[in-house]
Amino acid sequence: RDVRAEIVTASIHVESAERYVDLIVRSGAPFAAMRKKLGDEAWSGMQAKLLEAVRRRFPASGGADLSAEAILTIGTR
Repeated sequence: RDVRAEIVTASIHVESAERYVDLIVRSGAPFAAMRKKLGDEAWSGMQAKLLEAVRRRFPASGGADLSAEAILTIGTR
């Protein structure tokens, strides 16, 4: 068997804090579970707090480039 592991990096440019929060809320299963548990009214307040926290850490203009690494393992028999 031939097996190898490689580090793979993926990057995305996010234009604003609002876009980033939208992206993580739509793509993150834990957020869907939290929204269901809290209900729409409480979720709205929680999402507003999340957005405010992200805004404090996000560049004021120009957006941000975000990167993530993963170990990709490939093998053949």
